[in-house]
Amino acid sequence: MGRSLRSHPRFWRGISHRLSPRAVKGKIRQQWGKLTDDEVDQLQGNAEVLIGKIQERYGYERAKAEQEVDRWLSEQERLRKAS
Repeated sequence: MGRSLRSHPRFWRGISHRLSPRAVKGKIRQQWGKLTDDEVDQLQGNAEVLIGKIQERYGYERAKAEQEVDRWLSEQERLRKAS
């Protein structure tokens, strides 16, 4: 896999500029329904925090949580380019 999108703060800013904070929160909750609203609020665009929350809630190893976040970010980028 190439360089991870989660390492690019500009990408996170792009998501937050394209979508309202509420919409971003909804997309994250749609993908990872076990995360609470409070946990999603704590992310503040930080993929590392998201990875940690996924590890905690789903009991995933770090590598699996990273893979899930990378896959989700790639999908968000694909959707952005398609629109």
